[in-house]
Amino acid sequence: MRNRVRLLLVASILVSALPWTGCNQNKSGGSAKTWAPSRNIDFIVTNSPGGGSDIFARIIVDIIQKENLVSQPIIVSNRTDDNGEAARATVSQMKAGTLTDHTLLAFNADDTINMITNTDRRVTDFRHLALMATDKHLFYYPKGSNLQNFDAVVNRIKSGQSVSVAGSRGTDPTIIDLLRQQMGWTEAQMPYVMERSSADAITQLLGNHVELIISKPAAANPYVESGDLVPFLAFNTQRFTGNLANAPTMKESGYNDVEFPNWRTVAVSPNMSPEAQAYWISVLEKVTKTTLWQDDYIKKFQVIGVYMEQAQATNYVIGIQNDLLKLLGKSK
Repeated sequence: MRNRVRLLLVASILVSALPWTGCNQNKSGGSAKTWAPSRNIDFIVTNSPGGGSDIFARIIVDIIQKENLVSQPIIVSNRTDDNGEAARATVSQMKAGTLTDHTLLAFNADDTINMITNTDRRVTDFRHLALMATDKHLFYYPKGSNLQNFDAVVNRIKSGQSVSVAGSRGTDPTIIDLLRQQMGWTEAQMPYVMERSSADAITQLLGNHVELIISKPAAANPYVESGDLVPFLAFNTQRFTGNLANAPTMKESGYNDVEFPNWRTVAVSPNMSPEAQAYWISVLEKVTKTTLWQDDYIKKFQVIGVYMEQAQATNYVIGIQNDLLKLLGKSK
């Protein structure tokens, strides 16, 4: 546990220090006109429906359909077996051919942390066509809770009681580890219930099985709008806006800020043809330039808008992974 916390503390600094400005370069080479899909496209999500990755993928598909960017149907497929590792293994090992050229994978920082911790698979076992967005986290309490601010959480733990939190995999428990480290809390004082997605964590909270959740804005937003969830602490260096604006940062609450951005890419098999890769890169870039992307995803879910095309996106995720591997004492 000590090594993991050390890893997370340094990793948080590394990730937070990286630039988050967009880049709309297109250096993929080749012509997107030399290939076009000839059958249904499978867009794989390794989290449950309603989670952040699921929302990310479905909004991309919705925009593609509304803007008529692709002539064939795109089917979002949720494959959560073995915390998504089975699906990631399948995509990374796909052979060149029609199926490979028609398979996309929603990939993010959560997946990277889980993958390099639990398997020998690496981000270089995929082609990351584009980094399209990144988001951060908040604490939420359910309607009627007695824990309506961070001071209430601190006082509960000081009194000798515990505060249970549910969340997804990867960056969510990373935030909890960082928070425990700063506050001097043990796992027993703030137990963490890891679910397959933020949507599953919200179900646990609304069923009174835990007291708080940690989530990115996208999955929690419908419940904030309905009044079932209330955001009360932002794991960010500044407040969110809109319906999240009342949640102060850790620094505003009298502590050091805690954050770990969750970047999102669209990945494919390394054996996807260059022509198909060029085609999908072009489509994804067009998605990010639409008003729908800005309004229905970036603004609505308070996601950080960033675009990195294949070469930059790949270098970015490799850099983060390699720093994490060094801290874990693993080879690349």
